[in-house]
Amino acid sequence: MIKKIEKILFDNDFKMVLVYGDTNSTFAGAFAAVKAGLKVGHIEAGLRSFDRRMPEEINRILTDNVSNYLFAPTSTAINNLRKENIFGDIFDTGDLSVEIVKKAKQIASKSEILKDLQLESKSYVLFTMHRAENTEHGDSFISIIRAFEMLSDTKIVFPMHPRTKKILNDKNLFKRIENCQNVMIIKPVGYIDFIKLILNSKKIITDSGGLQKESYLLSIPCITIRKNTEWIETVSEGWNVLVNTNTEKIIEYVKNWMPFNSNPKQIFGEGNTSSIIQEIIMNLIA
Repeated sequence: MIKKIEKILFDNDFKMVLVYGDTNSTFAGAFAAVKAGLKVGHIEAGLRSFDRRMPEEINRILTDNVSNYLFAPTSTAINNLRKENIFGDIFDTGDLSVEIVKKAKQIASKSEILKDLQLESKSYVLFTMHRAENTEHGDSFISIIRAFEMLSDTKIVFPMHPRTKKILNDKNLFKRIENCQNVMIIKPVGYIDFIKLILNSKKIITDSGGLQKESYLLSIPCITIRKNTEWIETVSEGWNVLVNTNTEKIIEYVKNWMPFNSNPKQIFGEGNTSSIIQEIIMNLIA
């Protein structure tokens, strides 16, 4: 991947390469740009879960360390970069998701996903799980399924990725979760339909970093089945709790927990991140 990106960069007259997030392609793009002698800007820089078992954490660290310009979404991200003595220039930009989620929310008003699934608003908990540290360990799945079985009076909507289904089948666990009458297993849905599902859920259970942020922006309580998070502000503001895959904690927080702050603060900026980054880039190029 790096060699292919590098060739594209060499064959064109680019002044800067922007990379976003923490995927393998994020670091590949940054590394290829450095090899091509180009400046690199990292959007969503400075996030840290401090868990190097996560591939995303390694990608974040490596990308930040080769970037010239670091567009940080939160004050915590800025502090992380300063503590690490990152050589690039750090900019406080807020997070692009504020704009993305706001626009998606408007479009999602036309989504028919609730009607298609015959779901009533606020009648269900939305569940997702995809991280390797959860899906590749049978104990984590068993803890989750046990929680589902004990939450028999709570409807749980589970958009299940084909890879997750395969792992469950390989571990002889798919039938057990399929037998949970309160669990609605559906195919993965598009982003707009998914935003509609978030908006109309009572709570979220997830190991996704992006969904923690989206649920906060949409004021939906989030129960995170991880030991740590890169979005620590969502926890400190009371809208997110870390429970790992502990069966008892999952049940307790689904049944009895609600956020202690009624109005989420604007911890991800005011919704003008794209304009801020654009202005910075134009000044840098000029």
